Amino acid sequence: MERTRIYTWTDWLYILAVLVLAPFFLFPKLSLIWVFLAFPLIWVLRWIRKETFFKRTVLDWALLVLTFQVVISCFIVPDISFSLPKITGFFLGIFIFYMLVYYLDSEEYLKIGISVFLGGGFLIALIGILGMSKHEEPKYIAFLYDLLKRFPSVDFNLPGAEKGFHPNAVAGGLILVLPLCFVLFLAYFNKKNIENIIFKSQLWLLPLCLIFLTIGFVILLTQSRSSFGGLFIGVWFLVFTGWKWKKIGLIVITLVMISLLLSFFLMVGSNKIPYTNLEASHKLAGRVSVFWVPAINTISQHPFFGIGMNQARKIPVVGDEQAHFHNQFLHTAAELGIPALIAYLALLVGVFFMCWQVWKGSGKEWMRISALGLGCGQLAFLVFGVMDCIPLGAKIGILFWFSIGLITALYNVVRRSQTG
Repeated sequence: MERTRIYTWTDWLYILAVLVLAPFFLFPKLSLIWVFLAFPLIWVLRWIRKETFFKRTVLDWALLVLTFQVVISCFIVPDISFSLPKITGFFLGIFIFYMLVYYLDSEEYLKIGISVFLGGGFLIALIGILGMSKHEEPKYIAFLYDLLKRFPSVDFNLPGAEKGFHPNAVAGGLILVLPLCFVLFLAYFNKKNIENIIFKSQLWLLPLCLIFLTIGFVILLTQSRSSFGGLFIGVWFLVFTGWKWKKIGLIVITLVMISLLLSFFLMVGSNKIPYTNLEASHKLAGRVSVFWVPAINTISQHPFFGIGMNQARKIPVVGDEQAHFHNQFLHTAAELGIPALIAYLALLVGVFFMCWQVWKGSGKEWMRISALGLGCGQLAFLVFGVMDCIPLGAKIGILFWFSIGLITALYNVVRRSQTG
């Protein structure tokens, strides 16, 4: 019989601190920076009581390097208040990740965590469609843009998104949730043993359907081609059940991405990329010349520690309107240095390794399909990151940290069951 954790008062204090202080991390002010001392104080209390701070994970070293690079960036930025929202957003993501890994240590708690993740994606979809920027011209499909405009607009007036949420950012976050919802939804129509389904009651079918349709509809309204491409790869990976075809697909995707990167670097080296204006930046040639070339120039000038978090906005060709370099990997290297890029890639390798281990080693079908859905969400997010970006520390990026926290918690539970 699976053991049940008995929580201490310091355990509950840590959860309470994350929930209560989350708004201070998402919308920080220098005058209130002292509230962040709550976590070191809790760690001291746990040390006095001889309790562990964090549960060890496969991702520890990668996260340590990322954290080191973020801390260093605090000392190199000219204006810490400008970088503060991304810095505190990153640390909130780290705290959420380790909180999930520490507390979701049983099957029942894992199911609660997955339910919260799905519910959070649903709420973000609703908030996103209400606060999405509707001031742009129709992107590609006019009737979808007209349909989006029919929804009421709410001016949340959030720092960094004063003109509303960018459609690509909304879609980029939600594609982390949709594959999991899709695979759980399909499980109800292909179940062989009710004990192997994460939600045993048929009453869960209606909320799952509602969440899936809502998130899918919002992503469709964003008309985000990067998200569509990511979802196509992620869902394709779900549809093909044979590992042979999945393996062939991964090899093809990898070769295509390597070929594109090599071609890109050759073009940059030969100066054959013409400069294009921001109006053409949604096209590949424009994206390369407007965003990627400045990103590589920035990396070459600041290879070790980057220019600091949120500093891409200060580069003229990027600015507040664009906010990032439209490539997850180039943006990470430009703002936090090449060591951070290596750590981020190691983080992704660790995430997919854990998904594979859960899929291969778990005897519970619901764990296998949950790892598959979460892993395909991460794959979709990776493909999205080739053409767009949700910087580390961005508010919508909380879904990324929650996703890898669930994957790691799943892996830890499966590994513990295997070792007895």
